[in-house]
Amino acid sequence: MPPIEAPLSLSGSVSTTLSPLIETSLTLSGSAIGKLYIPLDELDITQFSVSRGVSDDIWAMSATIDGLNEINTDVLRHATFSTTDHLGISQSIFAGILPKGSYTIREAANKTVISGYDYAWYLSRQQVQAEYRHNTAGTNPATVITGLLGGDDWEETTGIMPYKINQVTAWGDTLNSRVFDFTVGTTKKQAIDKICNYCRFVFMVKWIVVDGIATPAAYFVSEDDIDTDLDLPAPVTFAYPDPYLVDSINPVAKGDERYNRITVIGRNNTGGVFFKTVESQSVTNGDELAVEKIENSGSWTTQAQVDARAQELFDYYSQVAYTYTAKLLDRMDLELLQKIRIIGYPGVSENWMRITRIKKTVRATKDGVKKLVEVEFTENVKWSALRRMYRYSSDDMTNEIETIVDNKIGQMPGLQVGVCTAIDGQEGTVTLESGETITTRVV
Repeated sequence: MPPIEAPLSLSGSVSTTLSPLIETSLTLSGSAIGKLYIPLDELDITQFSVSRGVSDDIWAMSATIDGLNEINTDVLRHATFSTTDHLGISQSIFAGILPKGSYTIREAANKTVISGYDYAWYLSRQQVQAEYRHNTAGTNPATVITGLLGGDDWEETTGIMPYKINQVTAWGDTLNSRVFDFTVGTTKKQAIDKICNYCRFVFMVKWIVVDGIATPAAYFVSEDDIDTDLDLPAPVTFAYPDPYLVDSINPVAKGDERYNRITVIGRNNTGGVFFKTVESQSVTNGDELAVEKIENSGSWTTQAQVDARAQELFDYYSQVAYTYTAKLLDRMDLELLQKIRIIGYPGVSENWMRITRIKKTVRATKDGVKKLVEVEFTENVKWSALRRMYRYSSDDMTNEIETIVDNKIGQMPGLQVGVCTAIDGQEGTVTLESGETITTRVV
């Protein structure tokens, strides 16, 4: 017999709280904006869940309310959800909005389901501002990211605080500076993705607590610095038999994604093209046939970048790629991209892993409140290539077109100045300032 659902006991509960409990004004950076909060603490919620993977754009939330409820979402409503972890420490696991029409009524089950998203939802629904559609090569991408979020006026623009937006220190040095042009209709999410892809940076919206309120905060940090600059919790080790690990840990092998020869093609805006192929020794010796993967991207603009990209893809695809799934009770402290290690469980690598997908669920049962965290994770040494595999799974056609156009324009002759040294009928000999001699028609 399935467990009987019962409403979460929220009032005065130390296990689950919803906050803020009243309509409030958030005052930050010298400005104030009123935010209307649905009083979720007054609703009979039987289940709350929030999830996101590294390839997803936003956090998605779902809550089930006992009974049939009509919820006014004519004005976008804001909500946060906090709950305690295994140590009794409060964790803010969601801060976002409930768009209009975000609820459905299931009459047969006598339930109302509401859905919401974190504030990154706005980035895919706002266009790049006119002042940031053309950005010179001398502009550091961090300046563009801050501007897209709204700068000092972030509360009235995207609702996302430019919290830790790091400068791209390699810009114009080991990373070629370039112009980022965005057409009318380009969303802020598309622009941010393009910048991150080129700079090898991670953009993420997390929650920080300001004046007791979970506030959306944007991070723009190098992929190499996520452990130091993304404010992730400390790495966690789970040793057998861990009291919070439930069921088994399931490895999933992606055998269809194995390649023994990788070719990467890059190019720069002056028409230069760079190639690099890395293959297994068995292919080189003729002992096995090649299984090839080719990546063609304008994001790699130097030979060094192409070489590095080919090697990291080979390191990832030349071995069996394993991802793991696990379920944990009460570990609401775990975060996306956090490092974990599993020790003493058969068939599970004991190397450091990184969480690539996470789902947190708080559910009422006949026995009380059950908190479950479902995670997917992979070895940390494969993380960098895994993330970029999501980003560069197809050719960068926009950069390809830009490169072709720039190259053709560069080949077109411009205005040239010279001195006519001889005239023979309708032909003239002209010595150009560059030193070249040409024959031209005399009119």
